[in-house]
Amino acid sequence: MNRLILPSVASLAAGAALFVAAVPAFAQDNAPTHAPTAAWWQPTDVYTSLGYTGINQGSGYDDHIGAVTGRVDARYGKYFGLEGELSGGVVGDHASSGLNTRLDHQYAAYAVGYLPVMRNADLFVRVGYGDSKVRYQGTGGYSLNTESFNYGAGGQYFFTAHDGIRAEYTRQESNDIGPNADTMSVSWVHKF
Repeated sequence: MNRLILPSVASLAAGAALFVAAVPAFAQDNAPTHAPTAAWWQPTDVYTSLGYTGINQGSGYDDHIGAVTGRVDARYGKYFGLEGELSGGVVGDHASSGLNTRLDHQYAAYAVGYLPVMRNADLFVRVGYGDSKVRYQGTGGYSLNTESFNYGAGGQYFFTAHDGIRAEYTRQESNDIGPNADTMSVSWVHKF
């Protein structure tokens, strides 16, 4: 079977985390004294979010499962950001086949485009790559790892200078034998 060869999401996420954390510190240590303190590679805002994600697996699976999802976002100016996401399953589904379906874990990395619509509200689109592991337990149970191309859209609203809510829809298009999935997520967001 021919498969699209892409770096693993774990490698991408680790590289992005090292870049975001290490490059600004290195640049500040080695910057000339007349250089400005902020540079294009330094995030203007950093967010974390925690919430619930409902996952609907299609392609004959028809499983409705749920997860707790955490994210870290680095925003560069008004319109662009990078995002890392990690989910763990909390709600399973009992399928008609007799198997119980549950998300073990899911992680992904995204590029995010923002559209500010008010001083404290943004619409956004995101595109990225993810990996999911779903367990099917019962007679003849098994686990399925699926890599996917992900895209979606949503919005966030800050009701204080640091705290807000976020909602989005994301489509996960499987690159291999696993099912495609539609996800809906609602999260609490904290801006540092």
